[in-house]
Amino acid sequence: GQPLVMLNPGASFGSSKMWPADRYAAVADALIDRRGAQIILHASPAEQEVAAEVAEAMQRRPAVNFAERQSRLGLLKALCARCDVVVTNDTGARHVAAALGAGVVTVFGSTDPAWARIDYDRERILRADVPCAPCQQPVCPQPAGPLYHQCMSAVGVEQVLSAAEELLAESAGRDKP
Repeated sequence: GQPLVMLNPGASFGSSKMWPADRYAAVADALIDRRGAQIILHASPAEQEVAAEVAEAMQRRPAVNFAERQSRLGLLKALCARCDVVVTNDTGARHVAAALGAGVVTVFGSTDPAWARIDYDRERILRADVPCAPCQQPVCPQPAGPLYHQCMSAVGVEQVLSAAEELLAESAGRDKP
């Protein structure tokens, strides 16, 4: 009866597509506290470091932590089919989750949501309207300071949490495999 939520904090394109790890952790902890959610922390083999950062920043432990074990595409597909919601950056996991019917919260930064559009009614796209985005760069070209990575840092935890909770409310009572 507990909702199953996957967090997918990595992005193979580059760090400009990655919402901060501490914010993923805050969303996970809030979903555990507010909704009794079971959290899967997903990472491809190349993204285990960022998943470890999320796990370290969490106050609670995820139910499954792929920073500590290997995940492959087949396993990602099986997990997405069972998840109520997937919170992700603009990555391949977003497309897999949508194809398998999970609710999807996607945080966009350097890429244009219109270019990566999937027309999925159970997706909530979050992005900050900042002058330099979408830059389409793998690493933020802004110098260190308040403008650096602002496309991602301007997206707040409460925005992502609200979108995830909206999708969880819609998912209540839906059949899962």
